Amino acid sequence: ARSAVDTTYKSRAATRDVKGLAAAEIEDLIQAFVLAAQRVEAAGADGIEIHGAHGYVLTQFQCPSLNTRPDEWGGSFENRIRLTRQVVQRIRAAVS
Repeated sequence: ARSAVDTTYKSRAATRDVKGLAAAEIEDLIQAFVLAAQRVEAAGADGIEIHGAHGYVLTQFQCPSLNTRPDEWGGSFENRIRLTRQVVQRIRAAVS
């Protein structure tokens, strides 16, 4: 599993170490959102919803208590919101 940062996930069933996304993986993630939006448009939908609540990856990057990255993807509010902004901007550029 991948996350905003390296962490340990504990559940009733197991404990797993989770690795934070590398810069190239973040770029791949953004592109995956764009490709999904293009598929939705090709299928004839009128719009898309970018879901970022309930602990999903966009929320992990936005949350100051979860995102403790020391790079351009963490720290300040502007850095923590960067992933969501990049996703939205690139989707807008890729679909009509």
